Amino acid sequence: MLWMWLLTGCSLLGGGDTGPTCDLTLEGLPGSTWVMLAAQGGIEKKDHMARLRFRQKGEEIVADYTVASPSDVYEYPCTLREPEEEGGKRTLYCAQEQRLVAWCQSFLVADAICSKKSLRKAGAEGTDEELNAAIIEAKKNVREMREKGGQDWKKFQFLNNFLGNKLQGRLYVDIDDKQCRLSVGDFYWTIHNGRPIEDTNPVGQNPFVSDSSEYLWENCTDGENIAKTAEAEVDFEKYQRPGSLKMGESTYYTYGGPKNIEPEEGCSYSYDSYASWKPVEKGVKVDAKEGKLWWQAQHTWSANNVHEVQGKQVGVFSMVRHKECGGKKEMLDTVCDLVLVE
Repeated sequence: MLWMWLLTGCSLLGGGDTGPTCDLTLEGLPGSTWVMLAAQGGIEKKDHMARLRFRQKGEEIVADYTVASPSDVYEYPCTLREPEEEGGKRTLYCAQEQRLVAWCQSFLVADAICSKKSLRKAGAEGTDEELNAAIIEAKKNVREMREKGGQDWKKFQFLNNFLGNKLQGRLYVDIDDKQCRLSVGDFYWTIHNGRPIEDTNPVGQNPFVSDSSEYLWENCTDGENIAKTAEAEVDFEKYQRPGSLKMGESTYYTYGGPKNIEPEEGCSYSYDSYASWKPVEKGVKVDAKEGKLWWQAQHTWSANNVHEVQGKQVGVFSMVRHKECGGKKEMLDTVCDLVLVE
């Protein structure tokens, strides 16, 4: 009997082992990173393209969320919601900042009323003055487009009144005590034919697990101006973007756009690079070439740093660019490139 007690962990005095307790709390999420568990081939696998980070911003909790996008990161301010019924779950509700002008335009193009009352009924927050200012601006925009008429008006109507017009991203986060992980519902909110509607984003409702890895959390601002070449020299006038890259072959990534290429006297420049959102190099010095900053990195794609998307191997290369002047360092922007790797 003693050896059975040792193996099972049961108490001889009764009661038994209730199993490990989960110490996760919604208030304790700031400072943590989470990635989605996706069902693949009958097993759950981490999908770090859909990742979520919580941080404290003043007195509120903020979520940085990728919405399973290869290049975008969105900020969602969060509030704690107590359960409406006894025995219900507390939820961390995180939503993008409201865009009241866009909300009002969606009402107006469907010939619905946009007023402080209709906006507040749709969940709008803010002072009467803020709502009135948004209504005035939206009415002005709609009036100008109506006067243009033709295809301009039809396009404006469509863009402000279709189910894919995502007016606000919303996350519903609660704790799965049994698995000691997060259950995350990923939704977007819109106004269609004058009626507020909430629907799921591609991530939908899925478990997220804690992850201690370092990831990229910067939004890509330019995904068009990086050249991918086998050689370090690049002729941007003759450059043609390759349809794919070969696994294991070294590639030069060179920025050829117009921004942040003029060096300033007394300033130094550097970049951090990431492959599929994980760090590759940090603080790489950037020199000038023929009077222009030469933003160039070298990377080799392997099975360890590509990401599977719908059965294909994809590589997302990102370069976070920095400038330092007088001892003060600032981030300039983030440029990126997505490519199929074969």
